[in-house]
Amino acid sequence: MSESPKTKRILVVYASRGGTTREIAEQIAEALRLKGIGVETAAVKKVSNAGDYDAIVLGSAIYFRRMMPSAVRFIRQNTSILEACPVAVFSVGAQMRKPTPKNHALVEKWVRRGLRPYPNIQPISVEHFAGAVAFRRLNVLWRVLLIITFGERGDWRDLNAVRTWANHIYPLLVNEI
Repeated sequence: MSESPKTKRILVVYASRGGTTREIAEQIAEALRLKGIGVETAAVKKVSNAGDYDAIVLGSAIYFRRMMPSAVRFIRQNTSILEACPVAVFSVGAQMRKPTPKNHALVEKWVRRGLRPYPNIQPISVEHFAGAVAFRRLNVLWRVLLIITFGERGDWRDLNAVRTWANHIYPLLVNEI
């Protein structure tokens, strides 16, 4: 007799610089918890044993067209675990503030570049979300750089899209377990 999906455990792990990716990870975790499954959230640097979980959702902020180094390090250190269990991946960045097909393709390329050295990790779903710039959390140099780069500042998150994706990946995660 197989174990009920409700007894499974999912880890939502994230690499965040300013806190937005953490906040989105928490929204994903909460949406999954509402399904009645055990979910824990943790920063990639705080995970001591990813093998304790039945499925993993990995999120990374995108900076300078790359996944955060700590996210890539997590992938490298947990390759065999990520190859053996269901994995969903999400990214968060300002590029998706304008969710055009071109921007989606660009961010997809950046995330896939981070996954490329690990061809046996086959995410069941990959999604990209717009983030937010919390200027009060940044030093002056970062503030200037972001204003020059994007010409605007703000909160572009679409939490309904985040919850919709979480609801989409739930059956994929638990059916693969």
